[in-house]
Amino acid sequence: MMRILTLVVALFLVSQSLDAQTAVHFDRPFHVAGEVAWFAAYPPQPAPRKVKATVYAPDGKAIDYFFLKADANGQLKGYYRWPFEIATGYYRIGLQAFTTDRRVMDLGTFRHAVYSDQRVEAVAGAAAGNGSKLPAANGLSLQASPTGLQ
Repeated sequence: MMRILTLVVALFLVSQSLDAQTAVHFDRPFHVAGEVAWFAAYPPQPAPRKVKATVYAPDGKAIDYFFLKADANGQLKGYYRWPFEIATGYYRIGLQAFTTDRRVMDLGTFRHAVYSDQRVEAVAGAAAGNGSKLPAANGLSLQASPTGLQ
């Protein structure tokens, strides 16, 4: 009876590993617009050598793409700088690989929360209608020299 139970468990584990999905681990559970998101993807093995990552906006429109290369362990490590001007929402990163017979293989799409931190407010006394929400320099200047900044 113990042998049969062991065989059933082993077959179950093998069948689960055959349908393996890609897992992605981000360095943080969410990011703010302008930040860099570091991540690692763990595709089914043997891992494709090169993977296309496409970034999708909350409305489903592709806004960017880049390529990832697998390391010796089959992990895909990368980063993405979220644009400063994006709105708060759940963005998605879709991973695709190309097979040896030139077919596209979908490795999964992963949702990630990105928040827009646009808290710059109009400054009293700023020129009206200039479109800028940043304060004037008020006589401040910056000088660079070989010994430092002033």
